[in-house]
Amino acid sequence: MTRPDEGLSTGQRWIRGLRLAGAFVVVPLVLVGWQWLAIKIVGDQLDIDLVDEQGEPIFGFVLFQIGLAVPALGTLCVGIPYTLFQLSAGRMNFKRTMLASAVLAVPYAMIAYGYLQPQGYSTLAIIVAALSLVGFVVAALCFYVVGLWKRPTSPVTDR
Repeated sequence: MTRPDEGLSTGQRWIRGLRLAGAFVVVPLVLVGWQWLAIKIVGDQLDIDLVDEQGEPIFGFVLFQIGLAVPALGTLCVGIPYTLFQLSAGRMNFKRTMLASAVLAVPYAMIAYGYLQPQGYSTLAIIVAALSLVGFVVAALCFYVVGLWKRPTSPVTDR
């Protein structure tokens, strides 16, 4: 069995490592943006005031928790070990990336629902949790494009 980095120069390995590290940084940022959009759009549609009397955003802490802290913790505890194991075994591909994200999207959506529902926004919580499923898969797609996608090789130029 050949290793995925076999035949790569040291510079190419560094670039590959930097792309992978960048992908692990992009995932939580994509989820922060996704959660902010979901809460903002759904809150506006449901006529929920997202700012309290002092002008502070109501969902700022929630957005930090479900948009940044949970994905960052998940990246450190699950994403990095899974990706490194699959890469070392030479089995990391698009299908495995998307399958892992689909499996992890369900607990993520449950956490998003759990944070919003006790605050009395049950309709908002259900819709944002459903959108979180899609957001998690979009973040995984961004991870794949930034960190793992290889340009197609051409038999004419890559000889």
